[in-house]
Amino acid sequence: MDILDQYKQHYQSVLHDFEIFLNYVQAHKPALTPVQGLVPVKHILKIMESFLVKETSEEKVRERIFRKRFEDEFPRFYFLDLLAVNAKILSIRQNKLAIGKYFQKIF
Repeated sequence: MDILDQYKQHYQSVLHDFEIFLNYVQAHKPALTPVQGLVPVKHILKIMESFLVKETSEEKVRERIFRKRFEDEFPRFYFLDLLAVNAKILSIRQNKLAIGKYFQKIF
């Protein structure tokens, strides 16, 4: 596989995962955590089940295993969330993630 094919495969996986994320938010409108305003891990794990690029919910440090507890510990998911909110594809309303004003331009 040459470099161009690798780039296309990576690009397509990002688009696929982004679409999965947007569709989930449209269907479920997940409530954000009250203190930090982040997507709860239970929603992140549910969304990532359908991602092409998986991220684990645990991290091993030496002999100890730590469960990830915050959205920013899932880099791919966090990037897609920041992208969607900052591009106004998604918005935050009444402490819930919801469809933004540019959502219809994507779908």
